[in-house]
Formats: sequence, C-alpha cells, structure tokens
Amino acid sequence: MADEHQVWLPPRAPAHPPDTALPRAPGAMPRRQRPAVPTSPGAVAGVGLGAASVLVTLFSLGASFAFSAVFAAGALYLGRRTGRRAAVVLGVAGLALACVAGVTWMLLAAHGITPQDLQGSLTRALDRARAR
Repeated sequence: MADEHQVWLPPRAPAHPPDTALPRAPGAMPRRQRPAVPTSPGAVAGVGLGAASVLVTLFSLGASFAFSAVFAAGALYLGRRTGRRAAVVLGVAGLALACVAGVTWMLLAAHGITPQDLQGSLTRALDRARAR
C-alpha cells in the first residue's frame, strides 16, 4: 500500500550530453568535423610570399624574375618549416615560373630584344588593332 502514495518522476537528463547526441536522419552519413588547425604567422607569410611571387611574375611579364625567385624561395622555406602545403605549392609554382621567365628573358636578351623593344612592339600591335 505504500506504493500507492509515491509520485512518478521522469528520469533525470545527463549533466553533459555526449557530442554524438545530435539527431540524424536514418541512413544519413555522420558529419565529419575538421580538427582545428592553428594558424601560425610563418604559414601566413609563406602563403603570402608564394602568392606575391606568382603575381609579380605575371604582372611584370617575367621581367622581375629575380624578385619573384626570392619571394618563391622564402615561401618554400616557410612552407616546409611550418608544414603548410599551400605555401610549398605556391613556392614551387612561383619558383618554376621565375625560372621559366628568367630563361626566356635571357634568350630574348641574347637575340638583342630588350623589355623596351617588347613594349614598343606590343604598343604598335595594339595601335594597329585599334585602327581596324
């Protein structure tokens, strides 16, 4: 008879719900959470130098290949030191572009073509195209 006077209480919720307690649709793939990767100043500088190397080569049409090679070498060094793949890839791409630009400009210089000659030739071609 003592059981008749007890009041029913709902079960207590756990104090800290587990991370996997989020409901999912049946058959849905579990969500992948990327681990938080801390960003270091060296990694950011490496990516910045790599991007600057590629942009300097492209905007100067390869004429400033020496500066681009220095930037790319810095990006490659920082990328390897910090373990950031993006900096390494940009460093290698920048170094390759700088080497190709350097060889190209050396071959052009060996044939007597200077950056001013190239600029004049491009200006004349642009003027002819506008005149049409």
